[in-house]
Amino acid sequence: MHWTKNVVAWGLVSLLGASAACSCGGNGGGTPNPGNTDAGTTNPGTVESNVMKGRAVDSQGKGLAGVEITAHNQFQTGTTVKTMTGADGAYRLDVSNPTGPWLGNATLETTYHGAPYRFTLVPDDSATFAGNVGALRNFTWKLTGAKPDGGNNGGIVTVYFENFTDPDNPGSIVNDSDVELTLTPDGPLVDGSAGTTITAKAEQTTEGYGLPDVAVGRYTIKARYTPQGQTPRPLLIRVRNTGSYNPTVTTDFFPLASTAHIIELNVQFP
Repeated sequence: MHWTKNVVAWGLVSLLGASAACSCGGNGGGTPNPGNTDAGTTNPGTVESNVMKGRAVDSQGKGLAGVEITAHNQFQTGTTVKTMTGADGAYRLDVSNPTGPWLGNATLETTYHGAPYRFTLVPDDSATFAGNVGALRNFTWKLTGAKPDGGNNGGIVTVYFENFTDPDNPGSIVNDSDVELTLTPDGPLVDGSAGTTITAKAEQTTEGYGLPDVAVGRYTIKARYTPQGQTPRPLLIRVRNTGSYNPTVTTDFFPLASTAHIIELNVQFP
């Protein structure tokens, strides 16, 4: 067997932690742990041996019920324990077995305008921890900003010209990067908070030109063509490959992957 430096280091951490904390009880490797969401039975601000605990909250600090909390053992691939948060967002997980380092995460499933959405919550500490030492891990539902493991919490809005000829300059090719989008929230965002109007020029994203980090919600969107040195001109817009062009379009985000969301748009000159 080939041991890596990380494996050896974590083995030492586990042994040192064991001398100060009893690794008593626990569930068998790979068996789902129903957990104990009544974190009020102990001080939620105190680390406990063999326990990962904390709260899941929204952007206003309000507890989120029904969030799935999962701890993954980093030595035994596929070995996890999980539970759901209680009414106040609190949870508690037994991480005594198997021994070794653990990594926690949180996933929220919700419904918005009748459609299902899934989000990864952001931990206050994304580091692994020794199970026999225990850890506090709180999670926050953030609609924008960078994720600890890469990417953004917000959805992606992409924009594409269907016809790349500028009617005012037939010899010139239009660029998606010269499209300016204005997104005005149509009601509360997915977490119930009030959004703000966004006006920004398209930039390169992982899915094409557009806006890379927009809070998931329903928006009324309009577009302008704004190349440098030219007077901005309004564009017609629609959801990509759907329906007719209009001065504005109102739409929700759609799932791009498990916890990623996207709005795709077409634009053209009037």
